[in-house]
Amino acid sequence: KDVTGAIELQIDALHPWGAEEVVWGWSRASQDGILVGIAPRKLLDSWEALFSEAGVLTAAVTFSAAATHSAVRIWTAAPASLLCYRAGDSGRIEVYGESESRGVYSAEFSFSLDRTLALAAGELRLDANEAIPFAHALPAPHAGSQAVSPLAYAAALAGSSQRLVDFINL
Repeated sequence: KDVTGAIELQIDALHPWGAEEVVWGWSRASQDGILVGIAPRKLLDSWEALFSEAGVLTAAVTFSAAATHSAVRIWTAAPASLLCYRAGDSGRIEVYGESESRGVYSAEFSFSLDRTLALAAGELRLDANEAIPFAHALPAPHAGSQAVSPLAYAAALAGSSQRLVDFINL
């Protein structure tokens, strides 16, 4: 019943940064599942400083799994299963997936696309051949919209509107 308190008791065991100070947040992923995002405080502070120097106020931050989880549900119910991927700026491949065996799976690999999808599909108990590019997992943008990064689009969707699923579950 007290998700925040339960996470606080375990936060030090949930991240790989040792004694380094971290910041964290959580959101509900399903009736009995949550997503927890954790980052080193110095990383968040550096991003806030960059935005501040550019004159942009920071109201909130998110992480790719939480943004994706919300964005794929913005106008429809949860998919039965999903495995999508995108090439990151560093040349690494980010994967996001959902399946009956794993509510949410998010990871980044420096392997080939085939190897990355095989690892993610194995974890999700899905067929790697059914993986789709990240942009195809999101609702189609309005005609004439400017092209933006799919991850930025997912974050904008997740933060800008009430999910249809919230209304269905009322």
